[in-house]
Amino acid sequence: DTRGEERIRARYDAIAGREVGEARDESGHGTHIASVLARSAPVTRDGTATSSYKGIAPDAPLIAVKAFGESGEAGFLDIVRGIQWVVEQREALGIRVLNLSFAARPRWPYWEDPVNQALMQAWAAGLFIVAAADNEGREPMTTGSPGNLPYLLTVGAITDSWTEQTRNDDYVPDFS
Repeated sequence: DTRGEERIRARYDAIAGREVGEARDESGHGTHIASVLARSAPVTRDGTATSSYKGIAPDAPLIAVKAFGESGEAGFLDIVRGIQWVVEQREALGIRVLNLSFAARPRWPYWEDPVNQALMQAWAAGLFIVAAADNEGREPMTTGSPGNLPYLLTVGAITDSWTEQTRNDDYVPDFS
C-alpha cells in the first residue's frame, strides 16, 4: 500500500521535449487510464461493493509521458519522442511496461507506420507494450494503430452491465 506516498517517478512532456515537474493532462484521458491501472484505494476484505475500486496494478509506480495536447490530438513526432524517451530511461527508472491508450486509423502497413517503428524498437529493448484496439467495432481492418502491431498486447473493452459481482451479464460492446 502506498499510503499516500508519491508514485510518479518521472514526468516527461514529449511536446516540449523535456522532463517537467508536472505533466498537465488537460483532456483527463491519461489521468483516467492511470487510475484504472494503478488506483490503490482501499476495498473491503470480503470483496463486497464499495465506492472505491482498486486498479489492475494497485500501488504500481508510474511514469507520466505527455504527448497529447488539450484537444486530445498528437503529432507523430511527439508520440515517437515520448516512446524514445521511455526506451532511453527504461533502466534508470525501472520501466517494464508501456501503456498506449490511443489509436488512429492505420495509414500504412504496420511495419511502415512511424509510431509502430518506434514501438518495435521499444519491444526490442525489452519493454512489454499494451495498446488500445480503437473504438471502431469488430469488422476487419478496424483495429487502430498502434494496436495493429503484432509485437504488443492489444486490448478492447468489456462492460459488466453495472453489476460487477455478476459475470453472466458481461459482454463486449459493439464499439470494441
